[in-house]
Amino acid sequence: MIIHHNDQLVAVELKYLCGGTQAKVGNETFALKHQGAHDIRRYDVLKDISRMEQFIRHHPGALASVIVLTNDPAYWTGPKKEGTYDAAFSLREGRRVSGSLAWSDATGTGTKKHREAIIELSGSYEMRWVKYSQLDAKFGEFRFLHVDIR
Repeated sequence: MIIHHNDQLVAVELKYLCGGTQAKVGNETFALKHQGAHDIRRYDVLKDISRMEQFIRHHPGALASVIVLTNDPAYWTGPKKEGTYDAAFSLREGRRVSGSLAWSDATGTGTKKHREAIIELSGSYEMRWVKYSQLDAKFGEFRFLHVDIR
C-alpha cells in the first residue's frame, strides 16, 4: 500500500514466479528454484486482480495494480493444449480475461484445495507481457505483466 502526500491510496500486488535457473551477473550468482504449479499460480494472479477490484470499489479514487515478474515462459505462452482443467486461468499473451473464472468439472479436489471459489472479475483485462531482461541461461528471459485495475 502506498499513500501519496495528497492521501491518494495506491495498492500494488507483486508476484515473482520463478523458473529454475542459475546465472551470473557481474560478480553475483543467482540460483532460482523452479516453482511449478502453474495452474495454482495463475489462479492466484487472477484472484489478486479480483481483490484489487474490490479494493477500488471500497476506496473511490484509489489506484490499484497487479504486477507479475517471471522467467517461466509457461505463463506468457499458456497451456500447450486446449481444454485443460485450468484453462479459465490462462495468462497467455493477448488473452482477455473477464467475468466468472472457474476450474473445469474434471479438476481434482487436491489441485483446487483452498482455491475452490469462482473468481469474479467486473472488469476486462488483456494480458500483455513485456520483455524485462535476458540472461544467458535456461529460463533466462524475464517478462512482466502489469494489470492496471480500473
